[in-house]
Amino acid sequence: MNRFDRKTIRQLCLLVLLSCIWSGCVDRQPVPSEEEGLRLAADHEFIQHGLWELQELYDLEFAEVHGMVIGLTHEALKAQDVDVALGYTTDGKIKEMDLVCLEDDKGFFGTNHPAPVLREEVLQVYPEVEDILESISAQLDTDSLIQLNYQVDIEEMLPQEAAENWLLEQGLLDGEPQEPRESQPVAIGSKEFVEQRILGQITLCALRHAGIPVEDHTDLGGTQVNRMGLIKGKIHMYWEYTLKAWHDIHHQVEPGGDGDEVYQQVRALDQPLGLLWLNYAPANSSMGLIMRAQDAEKREIRTISDLAQYAP
Repeated sequence: MNRFDRKTIRQLCLLVLLSCIWSGCVDRQPVPSEEEGLRLAADHEFIQHGLWELQELYDLEFAEVHGMVIGLTHEALKAQDVDVALGYTTDGKIKEMDLVCLEDDKGFFGTNHPAPVLREEVLQVYPEVEDILESISAQLDTDSLIQLNYQVDIEEMLPQEAAENWLLEQGLLDGEPQEPRESQPVAIGSKEFVEQRILGQITLCALRHAGIPVEDHTDLGGTQVNRMGLIKGKIHMYWEYTLKAWHDIHHQVEPGGDGDEVYQQVRALDQPLGLLWLNYAPANSSMGLIMRAQDAEKREIRTISDLAQYAP
């Protein structure tokens, strides 16, 4: 998607939100008091298949629930049409709109760590790739992904530029770039959304700097396209998410435990296929509840359990 397309989409989102406000879909009301409860914006699928379970687990109930697409939820939050919104924990809009993601202290949404997944023959040819990628993983926390997504999605920086800048800031491109070796290139894939493009470009930049020949297959497609490309050898690595793999690749219905337990299980399931999961990043790229930072600070709300005090 080019820059013009992103601007157009953002403008259309704002127009849709304004249309909802004018038509009464979203009531413009002052922020309610504790007694009046809280208003939530979430997508329709979550309202139908997740909201009741969330309220049951945390013993809370929202006074009003407004259905809208993810993205417009942030806009409604910024406009003070709602008090809480469902959104992605690494979305660049969190930084743009001065929002904060509440800690999911009872683990309702689960932890979704990004991790490099690669074909085992890559390490046979280039054993140093493991250290390079795990050095990257160790530095990728949630705040880093929010900042990177903000730079590319909001400030419209190129993913390659944001990736290189981040690697330099983390001290991961020390020394002069090495001359590329004349050997089989490592084909790097990614999914077709901003965060994945950035992760792909971080990998390409770091491996090039180490003199490892690479091929850019980022923006390849969705989860299944990258997965099949990896299994068939069309690509040699991409970044996958632990919880995403547990549910959408291995079709597991049960929660699977905490973030590390899910990682260990998907790692074991993929090992017989010759696919290696390297250490996951501490970042959590999941869904969560988001508030205006000012409101959360004023009410001393840090976790969803804290929020429950205001949504009896």
